[in-house]
Amino acid sequence: MKEYFNIDVSLRKLISSEIRRTGVTPRQFMKRLQNPPEGLTARTITRWLSGEVRQAEQAHIDYVLRHYAKLPDRLEPRALKTRAATAEWVEITSAMASQLQHELTRTGLSAPQAAKLTAMPPQMTGHRLNNWKQRKVKTASPALWATVMSALAAQPDSCRAAALEDGASPS
Repeated sequence: MKEYFNIDVSLRKLISSEIRRTGVTPRQFMKRLQNPPEGLTARTITRWLSGEVRQAEQAHIDYVLRHYAKLPDRLEPRALKTRAATAEWVEITSAMASQLQHELTRTGLSAPQAAKLTAMPPQMTGHRLNNWKQRKVKTASPALWATVMSALAAQPDSCRAAALEDGASPS
């Protein structure tokens, strides 16, 4: 027997926030899915959002929320056309964010300074680095992440960071 869930204002707001975060409309979302549950359509999601439908299958709601959460923040328009564009994106875990923070601290660089390193890809900005560090952005291209971490790892320790690691107290 199918379980149904009431679609309240908080659920509509949650789905709407995912649409804004990703820039992926229900129609684009459904086009990119490989095996959506039977009966789930873009129109179904749109009707949830408008309040036209007040109940939905729990499995459909879970599926939509789970798959929207996996999408990266705001894709480039051309990337929306392919499923492969986001298939390999990875979640930025707390361990990854800690690793980034450690490298920034070790080098003594701020996020904007690090973004200006010659080894950094041109699309890397201080704002993006800060968002990764604070996990405001949920996903990243693994290639971009690896390039950024390699660029930071290649930097020398800062004098201040080296002194702190040797046991000196911060001034």
